[in-house]
Formats: sequence, structure tokens, C-alpha cells
Amino acid sequence: MRVYIISIVCILLLNTKLLYTQSWPKYYGQQNRPDYSKALIESYDNGFLICGDYFSNDYTKRWASIIKADINGNVIWNKILENSLEYVNPNSIAQTQDGGFVLCGNVTLIENVIYPLIAKFNACGEKEWCKVFTGSQTPLPSARDIKVTESGEIVVLVNQFGSYPAETLHLFKLSANGEVLWQEPFATTYNHPNSHMKIGQSLMITSNGKYLISGYGYWRDPWNPQGAFAIRHFFAMADGDGNEEWVLPFGLNDTILGKALDVIEINDTLFMGIGAFIDYDATKPSFLFFNDNGQELMFRYFENHQIDSGFYAGAFNKVKMLDSLIFAGGSFSFNPDHQVIVDCILNLDIDELTLEPEIIKLSNNNLYPYLNGVTHDNKLLSSSTYRHSSNNYDIFLAKLNLNLEYDTAYSGNFTYDSLCIPGPPQSGFIYLNDCDIVLGTEMPTAEDYWERKQHIPITIYPNPAKDHITFALENTEHHRNIEMRCFNLLGMLQHQTKILRSQQQTSANVSAWPPGMYVVVVYSDSRPVGRGKFVVQK
Repeated sequence: MRVYIISIVCILLLNTKLLYTQSWPKYYGQQNRPDYSKALIESYDNGFLICGDYFSNDYTKRWASIIKADINGNVIWNKILENSLEYVNPNSIAQTQDGGFVLCGNVTLIENVIYPLIAKFNACGEKEWCKVFTGSQTPLPSARDIKVTESGEIVVLVNQFGSYPAETLHLFKLSANGEVLWQEPFATTYNHPNSHMKIGQSLMITSNGKYLISGYGYWRDPWNPQGAFAIRHFFAMADGDGNEEWVLPFGLNDTILGKALDVIEINDTLFMGIGAFIDYDATKPSFLFFNDNGQELMFRYFENHQIDSGFYAGAFNKVKMLDSLIFAGGSFSFNPDHQVIVDCILNLDIDELTLEPEIIKLSNNNLYPYLNGVTHDNKLLSSSTYRHSSNNYDIFLAKLNLNLEYDTAYSGNFTYDSLCIPGPPQSGFIYLNDCDIVLGTEMPTAEDYWERKQHIPITIYPNPAKDHITFALENTEHHRNIEMRCFNLLGMLQHQTKILRSQQQTSANVSAWPPGMYVVVVYSDSRPVGRGKFVVQK
């Protein structure tokens, strides 16, 4: 029997004077202002990018901030995202292949009307492009989570967008330069008529390039198709082209109620979700096992007193895996006004699918936990919001070793923002007033995108040509065994060349060709996928 260790970390922080003498944790924000932590990633140079927001002193506006910190958590620069109106709210951030980053969230264009926002920033923290998506029929649409694929494309989990209440959950896919490739609804009431509104909480890209959504939705009991809708843990899988493969309302036949908040891939066929099991009027941390075909394997939950004898409600919000260790973070309450952050270690028997708590640490006065991941040197990153008082909240950042102790400071010289040329980034404002406005009716579907990428459009210049001619090619990254051939009007082959995958341009010397019209054909696996005409002159 193989035994895997799963870890949950729980740290009791009571002596605040001692906390501030340690290298970790770090606190960011202004005194007597509510600063909130939203997301955190390690950047390409081993520093950190912290995504947060805060209210203005008069509480009339809420702005987003991006903090760049060094490997020890010291601030290097800070950018404020503003749009002249009352609301910019970030939800997630991801590193891009060029050293920049992408962010998703919400923004107001007109007072009290909120729209999903997706923005791209370069390695200097400067805005390259931003998109605001309008035209939704649903209230309070939200770009919830963002990921970058191995090929550099951007996938975004979007809630409350589309036709309400049939379509409330979408994935958007964009190219690296911000072109909207497709948008696709998932778990619609058209395909799942005994269901109601679904809300996504997290998005992951699986090891085989598929998209797995975790969240919650409302389903009727199968034995009572006319009955009330009840809240269910919910997962949905889509392939890389946005086609829905399966939808799993977990525990539908067992009346298991709750919300799925995050998920990890144990191996290429086994997934573990975490969340909140709703048992009577209290929530309890839940663990849900299912396979890559969307079949339920096991459901487990902890009684809150297993975490701490004084807890009466709680849930696990985020989970990360490092080798054979799994770390889960959650939020628990002694009473409605006293919340603490919990990180824990669990034992998991992968064959029997049994689960036991191992180590528990509590973090007092922290809210909204985000166990954000693992660093390049196998340390844990955790960011949350620390409550000093009713109107004084700070962004909290911790770096932990695998014994769940605060990491020590690094010594030596480190280089940050090396991709920023000509000089290091400066703190300042980023204005979002000029974002591209995208109507929901303008966005292509996954089917449209699939049809488009089956072809290789060709742009030919100069046309007519005398000496050299250039062929600009699109979509070559989606094809294999590409070959370009040029024919005269009698069908005789004049020129042919191999095209590498992702190659976007090739040229030919036509100075010795007879004058006249020619046809160029591009083949993929011997199938014609692109065609064009051009003229050679003398």
C-alpha cells in the first residue's frame, strides 16, 4: 500500500510584538485604512507580485494595487490601478511568458455598474492592454480567476456573464496580445435543466491541458424534479478548445450540500477538491475525490472541533501540492466576530482514500486566506488580510518552510526586474479609462474559434511582385507537417517549401519566374488548409 502525506498548516499567532521582530510575516498598507489581499505569485526574478485593493479614506472609492516585493518581502515598487470612477477590484493574477503579468477582476464604467476586467502588464508593471466586457444580462459579472497556458494563451473564469439565469458561468480565452479567441458557457440550464445558477471559485489547467472549474451551483434532488434547488459542490471539465466534457454536482444522490472552493491534481486520473460542507446551519471543511471522467470516488469532512475545540464553523479555501505533501488553508470561527486562518497537514492513504489531520496551526485575526503556492526553492507562500481593528486592515504575506515555520531572511545581492529596459520600474498610477470595450455579442464561441484555426490564412506582399515576395501565415501553431506550394495557372508546380510549426512568414525569389498569375496552397498533413493568389510582373 502506498502512503502519501497531505499537509494542512495551522499557526497560532498571539504575541504580535514577537511577530514584528521576525523576517516573516510582512504587512503592507496604510494605518487606519482597510487594505485587502487578493492574490499572490512569485515573479520570474524570485520576487513577489501581490495583488490587493483598498478603500479611500471616505469609503467612496475602491482601488486596486500591485505590490512588487523582493525575495524577503521588502517593497520594490507599488502600482495603483485607477479608472476615475468608484471601483476597481482585482481577483487573480498570473505570470506571463515574457516576464509580465495578467490580472482579472472588475471595474465600473458608469456609476454602480460593474463589468469584468482583463489586463496585461509588461515586466515594468506598465499596462500593455486591457479589456472590459459589457453586454451581459446578469447582475454583478466577475472575472474570478486567470491562468496562462504553456503556449502563452490566457484563460479566464468569469461568473455572472451571459443570459441570466441560463448562462452564469463562462471561460474566456485570449491570445497573449489580448485578442479574444473564444468565450464559452458551462453547465447551462439548457444542458442541465434541473439546475440553477452556478458560480466558479477557481480554475486550474490540468497536466493534459484541460480546464477544470471548481465552484458551487444549485440542483434539484433527482427524486424530486419539481422541488427546491439546493446548493452543491460543483466541478466542470472542458478540453483545451473550450468544449464541455462533463459536469459533476458532487453528492447529488446523497444530499451533500456545500461549496467547492479549490482543487488539486493528485495524479493524471485523480483529483481532490476542498471546500465547505453545509451541515445543518454550520459549515465544515470538506474533501471531495473524483476521477478524470467526473465520477465521484469519496467524500470526507472534518468536524470543526478536530481543528480546534473552540471552532463552530469553517472551511478550507485553498490547497496546494508539493511532491507528496498537500497544504490546505482555511478560515474558521469561534464566533461570528472572531475569525482565524488555518493551515494544516493531513495524512492521505491514496489506496484507501482515508484522510487524517496531522499538524494544525492558527493565525489569529487573519481573514480571507490565500495559500498561494510554492516558490522556486520549495517554500510555501501565503497571503491574507490581517485585521488590526475594525477600520485598519493590512495585507499579510508569509513565507514558510515545509515544517510550517516562518522562513528566514536571505542574505546576498539579488537582481530584480532585469527585463525592464531601460531602467527599473517606478511606483505610480495605472489608468484604466482607455480599455477596449468588448460587447458580449461580439465575442466568438469555441466553435467559431475551432473553425477558424483549421485554416491558415495567407497575406501576400508585395502583390504584384517583381523580385521577392513574402507570405505571412496565421494559425501555424495549430498545425503539423506544413508545406507551401506555388502553382502556375496550368497547375504546374513552380515552388515548394516546408513551414515550421509556429512559423509566421516565408519568402521566395520570383525574379526568374515567368510573368503571370500564381496560386499558393498551404497543406497540413497533406490536407489543403490555406490558399491565395498573386501576380509576378517584369
